[in-house]
Amino acid sequence: SCITVDSTLNDMNTATNLVKEQPVDGQELLRLACRALPTTTSGSQRRLAYFLPRNTNGLMVAQSAHSVAGLKALEFEQQYLCSKLKTITIYA
Repeated sequence: SCITVDSTLNDMNTATNLVKEQPVDGQELLRLACRALPTTTSGSQRRLAYFLPRNTNGLMVAQSAHSVAGLKALEFEQQYLCSKLKTITIYA
């Protein structure tokens, strides 16, 4: 599905400029992504996929997701190529 931006365009432009000018850590990126997600009619947030390198500490991501975005359930998926771990995708 497509994310539409409405009256928060000014906030999103500020966030985009911030990303272009200086690096953003993982917690800030997660917070911005969750803020950009539209909510469903029941009030719950839509699904989020977080594509990360293989050396990512899953416990740290889970703690960040809980503290920054209030996410309680995460699904970790590991992608292997030729029996070697290449990337991790985390779904919230």
